[in-house]
Amino acid sequence: MVQDKMTRFRMQKSGSDTSRFRNYCVFLTLQRTNVSTYKNTAMTNTITKAEQHVQRVQAELVSAMNSFHAVDELTERYAELIDSKYKLKDTSKRAYKSDVKHFLAFIQANGINEDTVAEFRETIAGCKCTVSTKNSWLKAAKALLKEAYRAGILSQDLTLKHKELFKTKRGHKKDGLTKDEMQRVWHYVNNLSGTTGRKLRALTALMASEGLRQFEARQLRLSDVETKSDTPTVTFISKGDDDSEVFPITRKTAKLIQEYIDTDQPTEYLFPSATDPSQPVSLRAIRKYYTCSKYGVFARCDISGKSVHGFRHYYITTLLDIFNGDLAKVRRRSRHKSFDMLIVYDDARTAASDMERLNEFF
Repeated sequence: MVQDKMTRFRMQKSGSDTSRFRNYCVFLTLQRTNVSTYKNTAMTNTITKAEQHVQRVQAELVSAMNSFHAVDELTERYAELIDSKYKLKDTSKRAYKSDVKHFLAFIQANGINEDTVAEFRETIAGCKCTVSTKNSWLKAAKALLKEAYRAGILSQDLTLKHKELFKTKRGHKKDGLTKDEMQRVWHYVNNLSGTTGRKLRALTALMASEGLRQFEARQLRLSDVETKSDTPTVTFISKGDDDSEVFPITRKTAKLIQEYIDTDQPTEYLFPSATDPSQPVSLRAIRKYYTCSKYGVFARCDISGKSVHGFRHYYITTLLDIFNGDLAKVRRRSRHKSFDMLIVYDDARTAASDMERLNEFF
């Protein structure tokens, strides 16, 4: 701006020497004023920047102290906080307590800030584990942070900004049992004698002929089973529900269950633990019955690459065949909350026949 004024004064070609001198004096005054103003402004800016830097450092120190306190409290109270999630079932709480330890290790090393969830997600993205495992770690971390906010340990809900889990492909990682494999399983368990044979026949019937999930079958008590009425039923809490439901079962399944009860006489749970009869059999034990590489049912039947959940796959695929793809009827019997997964089952069921038709035309 000063340079522009000086140029303008120099370009004046008219006027008396007096006016030119007056103009020159004005110019010098303006120049001194601008230099003084610049010095004052520079000093003020320097002081302001210094004050802002001090404020930022103080805020960072306060944030760091709050972060350290929060990390310590979360580490000490994580079990208590997860237990306070009243909507979670006991099995989910135990799983969360185990899975959240990865997040606790992360915040002990990195502290807590508003982007902690995103940073934790980015860190575990490179882990060599399944997507479902990573999502389990994330869910446990979010559950802990949400409860910490409700308990007043954190001043804000850190889960609101970052809600995305890792995306999974539609479908299942393993195929269900085929009709041929299911025939081999029945042939094997029908020829087993003793308690093991009766127990496996009843358990296999509940999973393969009624579609019960493993945890649904293991939690059955004797009082939940009604096998002698005209319409036999079992009562259990289904996946995602809080209330139990009464589920009709086939007469064949009811007969196998009753034979097992009459002979082996379990006292409380239908399938009690071998080490503690007052507790239900563990999921690990159920899986071992079928998938043990040496003595499991699948190994004895020359079935590889299948899981116990394959019984439910088989059940739903068979329902789709029986009801000719009527998803509404299959949904009622399979107890799926939505049609999305049933469509995946139906797509897999019809894929082979669809390809045969395409090959005929193309």
